[in-house]
Amino acid sequence: MGFSSELSLCPSCGYFSLRVLESRKSKLARRRRYSCDKCSHRATTHEVTDQFFQEAKENVRIIEKLKEMLGATEQSSNQSRCDQCQHNSNGFCSFDFPEFGTPDSFDCNHFES
Repeated sequence: MGFSSELSLCPSCGYFSLRVLESRKSKLARRRRYSCDKCSHRATTHEVTDQFFQEAKENVRIIEKLKEMLGATEQSSNQSRCDQCQHNSNGFCSFDFPEFGTPDSFDCNHFES
């Protein structure tokens, strides 16, 4: 499987050479650790099946709808971070990350303000 150009570019310096340090597979995902040859920035990706990804997106939609119906107004600090990210598109991550606005969004490699 080849890499898309987004995965080959370092999110820190933009250099076109990320090297895979480690790859581990579980039932639902494959975790890959990358390192930039130029600036030594490290990044992690979690690759999931399309079915899992679609189910996660639907679950996030259902949870957000439920929060709206219950009148939940509390926002976590990660939600604030996601709200400030340039990839926030009308309350959703433009990359369609299911972690958008959750405690798991703290290590997003694409966060940019």
